[in-house]
Amino acid sequence: SRVRARAELALLVCGVSVLLSAPASAGERPCKPVERGQRVSVDFRSVSLETVGRYVSCAAEIGLLYSPAALRTRVITVVAPNPVDAQGLIRVFEAALRGHSLFLEKRGAYYVVREDPQVPSKSRSTSGR
Repeated sequence: SRVRARAELALLVCGVSVLLSAPASAGERPCKPVERGQRVSVDFRSVSLETVGRYVSCAAEIGLLYSPAALRTRVITVVAPNPVDAQGLIRVFEAALRGHSLFLEKRGAYYVVREDPQVPSKSRSTSGR
């Protein structure tokens, strides 16, 4: 049983190392902060808000929350004509969110992506029916 436990541990270590060394899928970008003075390209076409949010969160070193969490699955497009610095990245992200009736709200150490309360939801009727 000791030999079996060691064999299972060896298989587990091999499995974890394979997972950690697997390349990221085409839709994912590595999580790297934008260095001072560095500019990054922004070209996300029809991808999930979660994918764009992860990139912005990593590059600009901000914490993002989604309220409600289901917003992460929304498909958006965020494109900047020229490379931007970290602050520019946040501004481009905010502009793209506004185009989808969403906004970025600063709450303490985090930013919350929320639906704009000024825009009627498609699920709520404005006719009173």
